[in-house]
Amino acid sequence: MRAVTLRHPPPVRAVVVPLAALLLSVAGWSVASVAGQPAAASAAAPTAATAPVHDRAYWKAIVDTDFAVPEGASVRDLLLELSGDLGSPDTELRDTYAYGIPAAWIHRDRRVDDATLRVLMNLWMHNLSVGIGETGNESVLLRSFSALDLSLIAALDNQASFLTPDEFGRLLDAALDYLARERDVRGYVPGTGWHHSVAHTADLLKFLGRSPKIDAAGAKRVQAAIGLKTGAATTVWIWGEDDRLAAAVISLLRRPDVDAVSFAAFADRFAVAWQQVWENKGGIDPERYAAARNGRNLLAALEVRLALADPFPAREPARAAVLAALKRM
Repeated sequence: MRAVTLRHPPPVRAVVVPLAALLLSVAGWSVASVAGQPAAASAAAPTAATAPVHDRAYWKAIVDTDFAVPEGASVRDLLLELSGDLGSPDTELRDTYAYGIPAAWIHRDRRVDDATLRVLMNLWMHNLSVGIGETGNESVLLRSFSALDLSLIAALDNQASFLTPDEFGRLLDAALDYLARERDVRGYVPGTGWHHSVAHTADLLKFLGRSPKIDAAGAKRVQAAIGLKTGAATTVWIWGEDDRLAAAVISLLRRPDVDAVSFAAFADRFAVAWQQVWENKGGIDPERYAAARNGRNLLAALEVRLALADPFPAREPARAAVLAALKRM
């Protein structure tokens, strides 16, 4: 799903391990050290989403009145109720209401108090692990759209800080754990619409990467996790995932503590993986090709974003690294 513009596991199969391993070797991390701990292991049991009380017309009226809160209604209660629709196969309930209304109230209008934001964050982090590892069904919708709603909290915290360092760390761990463990990476599915787990998690990582609360080691974990996810892919992403991941990488490149050497090595590894695909005399391995193609597409998306970006200190060194890698592909 295209996010609102915010101004307002089983191991991977052996054939794609080489690219993932190459990317991890840049920083020397294991998969576990990149991903962190599952959210359920580090957070108290969340408040559950509440049972449906209101009908579709009620939510439509909120949207039609520019997201005005109905008289006498509790923002907290309504958001907990809407959270139950994050996994709905109904695109209107899920996209327009369960994401669109929180986007307006949390970020645009800042109607939500800190205590409620923490309740929602714990619930949505918990959702990231519900049904994790399943593929081909609709359980991914709850996980994916919970990641998207968590991006609202991360974006708000960047503008009006309220998360403690420990809370921020738990959110970062949960995001990286989810990116690593999610196996259902379908983009758009006719009938049920956007699933988009990779893109939605990229949006969350983009805002986490912009935070002054993430240190250099945390930023490297995000970079490595993006490389690992790309290297573990077994199908070519065609629904804009590369561009959304590129936006997350750009957030890291804009940081004052960016490690240019680490990033150059990160970019170069995609070129190495691409070359290795074509060295197989027995023919092309489709899954390994998919991983390498996603890496090439990510670099191309990075080049476009860097070329169009306003100047920042790491922009030209990063472009040079990306272009050097692309010329080898």
